[in-house]
Amino acid sequence: MIFGLHPAWGMLTVPLIGFVTGFGWASFGMLVAGVFRSIENFNYVPGIVTTPLFLTAGTYCPISALPKWTQIVVNANPVYHCVQLVRHAVFGF
Repeated sequence: MIFGLHPAWGMLTVPLIGFVTGFGWASFGMLVAGVFRSIENFNYVPGIVTTPLFLTAGTYCPISALPKWTQIVVNANPVYHCVQLVRHAVFGF
């Protein structure tokens, strides 16, 4: 509402979506911590996993601007679905 959005009931679901998403990322972090053998291996996670997921999730540009094969791959991205949930919650279901 600070940025000019009109209040909607769906906005109340955004903290729940954030909690579930955070729980999923924490579970991924625990998996990575259990698999990696040394602290130096943790440097690979942001470059190989996290950054491509966020760049192709439609947070910075719409996925309609991407090639067709990339749009199909993006549908398997869990961050894309979280972004879509928040958008529909804020701008209307």
